Amino acid sequence: SECWAVGFENGGDRASTLIEKWDGSSWTVQSSPNPGTQNNVLNDVTCLSPTDCRAVGYSGVEGAKSMLILQWNGTAWSASVLTNQLLDEEEVLHGITCNSASDCWGVGDSYNGTTHAPFTEHWNGTSWSNLPAPVAGTDDYLERVACTSASACWAVGYSSNATADQSLTNETLILQWNGTAWLLTSSPPGPTADYANSLLSIACSSASACWAVGSIEPAGSPRGLVLQWDGMSWTQIAMLDIPCIQHNDFLENVTCLSAMDCWAVGFDFYGNVASSLILHWDGTLWSGQSSPN
Repeated sequence: SECWAVGFENGGDRASTLIEKWDGSSWTVQSSPNPGTQNNVLNDVTCLSPTDCRAVGYSGVEGAKSMLILQWNGTAWSASVLTNQLLDEEEVLHGITCNSASDCWGVGDSYNGTTHAPFTEHWNGTSWSNLPAPVAGTDDYLERVACTSASACWAVGYSSNATADQSLTNETLILQWNGTAWLLTSSPPGPTADYANSLLSIACSSASACWAVGSIEPAGSPRGLVLQWDGMSWTQIAMLDIPCIQHNDFLENVTCLSAMDCWAVGFDFYGNVASSLILHWDGTLWSGQSSPN
C-alpha cells in the first residue's frame, strides 16, 4: 500500500520534479521541491522504510548540471543540490540504492566538457562523497545500481567508443563494488559481436542471483538483452527463445521479489507502433506476459 514513482514534468521553459505515491488504491501527485530557477529532473527512487526514501537526478541546464538528491522523512520531501565534486561541467545521478540509513549509493556520469565518465556517490550517514570508478571507454554512463550487502554492489550502464569511421559503438558496462573499490567486470556480449549494446537496470535477490536488462542491436535489429549473475560470472540469456520477442524489443527495468519471481519491462516496436513488453522469471525461465496497450 505504499509505492513511489519519480520523474519530471515540462512546464513553460523548465522541467520540474514529479513524484507520485501509491496508497493501495490510486496514484496521487505529491508536493516536491524544486531548488533554483532551472531544470530539476528525478531519475530513480529507493526506500528503506515508510519514513526514509531518497530520489536522485540533476538540477541545472545542458552543460551545467549538478547532482540533485531528495529525501523523504515520512512527512515531506526535502532537496539537496550537491556541488560538483570533480569540478566538472556536469554530474548527474541516474540510479540509487540503500543498504541502510548510513550506506547508500548513487550512480551516474560526469562530463568534463569533452567526455563522460562513470560517477559514483556514497552516503555514509552524514554526507555524500565521490568514490573513483574505473573508465572503460571514450564515454561511460552508469544507469542503475543494486547491492546485496555493504561489500557487494553492482552498477550497470554502457560504454561508447568511436570506431575508425567515427561512428559510435556501445558496449555493456558492469562495475562491481567489493567493499573497498569499484572494479571493471567482464560482461557479455563480446566487443566485436554487436553494436549499440546497453544495460539500463539491475536487480539482485541474493549475492549469487542478479539480473541486468537492456538491449542489444546486431545489424540494426534490436532485441531485449538479459544478463544473469550466478555468483561466479555474467552470462547472456537467449531472448529469441521467448515467444513474444519478435520485432524490435527494448527492456528498460527489472525487479525481483525472490530468486524465483522477477519482472522485466520495456517495449516492442513494430510498424511504427510501440507496445508494452513484460517478461517474468519463475526460477527456471523467462516467459512473455500478456500486457495491456
